[in-house]
Amino acid sequence: MVTNNQGGFITARQYPQMLLFKPIILENGIQIQAPDKHTATILYKDFINHPLLTEVWGNHFTAFAAPAKINQWLSQYFNSAVQLRWLGKIHSRRIKKFPAIPLSFADGYPYLVINQASFKALQKQCPSDIKLEQY
Repeated sequence: MVTNNQGGFITARQYPQMLLFKPIILENGIQIQAPDKHTATILYKDFINHPLLTEVWGNHFTAFAAPAKINQWLSQYFNSAVQLRWLGKIHSRRIKKFPAIPLSFADGYPYLVINQASFKALQKQCPSDIKLEQY
């Protein structure tokens, strides 16, 4: 997820250019292709091993920030200081409806917004058929 420097989640409603980035899921990290075709690769092991307070729609939990080099690269496209954050292998996010169940970023919601590259990567990793519907 992308946050401001205070840990507040930002969306494409605020930053429409976010929709022009192409995330590519790797086995050990993620590669991000910017609208100008430049790329940045971050491995999960390279996220700063210090959990930071993060907030999504009033829900507070911890996440790990990418190194400064990655965040500076992203920030130039947003014309604002932003951070790439990862929840890590053990999730601290909880929601009121299921407080005992740790969630990933969007597990609490039934909708998935995904681009074609991520969908193809998911198809390669999933042993069963995946049905994708557009609304």
